[in-house]
Amino acid sequence: MLLLLQAVVLLLIFAVGVTATSDDVGYLGRRRSLLLRSVVAMYVVVPLAAIALGYLLPVPRSTRLALVILAICAGAPLLPRRLLQFGNAAFVFSLVVITSLLAIVTVPASLFGLSWALAFENPAVEPGRVAALLLRTFLLPLAA
Repeated sequence: MLLLLQAVVLLLIFAVGVTATSDDVGYLGRRRSLLLRSVVAMYVVVPLAAIALGYLLPVPRSTRLALVILAICAGAPLLPRRLLQFGNAAFVFSLVVITSLLAIVTVPASLFGLSWALAFENPAVEPGRVAALLLRTFLLPLAA
């Protein structure tokens, strides 16, 4: 079952990448203000909102932790297809590639930095392992 799920995710990412061009990938590099706003929204605003929701809602500690982990992780495989329905394809592809590359550093750093906010033991997440996982499951199928 796990192998089937992995294959489906790879195919979904590949399908998203089939329609992207090299110009699409560099879209945010040419629009630095939009890139900065997008990164701040994804890596500051959303995690802070997840922390706030975790404390405001009467949820178990494990749910609070899950909210924050979801908030700091790179986009889900289905997200690019969903976003394409609402706007600029070049923006979506560029954002997916940039945030996947940033996740190599931001996921371990965010877990380390946010562990105090939710009082959980910081898991040892190595950037190299995050990079290998993102490369294998996301960036290679997208580039193919």
